[in-house]
Amino acid sequence: MIRTCTWSLLMFLLLAGCKVGRFVIYNFADTNDHRKFPSRALDRSPDPWHYPIDLEGPAPRWATTDGERVTFEQFLEEHRTVAFLVVYRDTIRYEHYFDGYDSATVHTSFSVAKSVTSMLIGCAIADGYIRSVDQPVTDFLPEMMDKGWDRVTLEQVLQMTSGMDFQESYTNP
Repeated sequence: MIRTCTWSLLMFLLLAGCKVGRFVIYNFADTNDHRKFPSRALDRSPDPWHYPIDLEGPAPRWATTDGERVTFEQFLEEHRTVAFLVVYRDTIRYEHYFDGYDSATVHTSFSVAKSVTSMLIGCAIADGYIRSVDQPVTDFLPEMMDKGWDRVTLEQVLQMTSGMDFQESYTNP
């Protein structure tokens, strides 16, 4: 019995530091990945801007799933949504949280980050910080020059058409 426990503990410790071990321990990506992997907190603005809120306007009421009409909240809950927010013309029009989450809960944005990044690039162009989406990525990340990224534009990165070899793996966030 002691020998089995010793070997099990040794295998656990050996696997914990490798990709296979992380997969066994953490499984697939989830909304709590920020607790499992190294991250860096960003300082908030001393004078943050807050969206006006108008939840009285039109909001999603119904959805159809598997041919069945359900309330929008049921649809979100059935699809394991933890937060859903609709911003229209600089005003929050719909806001709903599930599973103990609220507006202050930190969680992973997953692919929403791509849309936000694209929007912020547009803002940076409008404000003159970036000339155009035709600029090479290496104008902003010069350390990538020797890795072939000098031929890749911001537009190609935003559209995920860079042609760079990349293997997406949800087991290795």
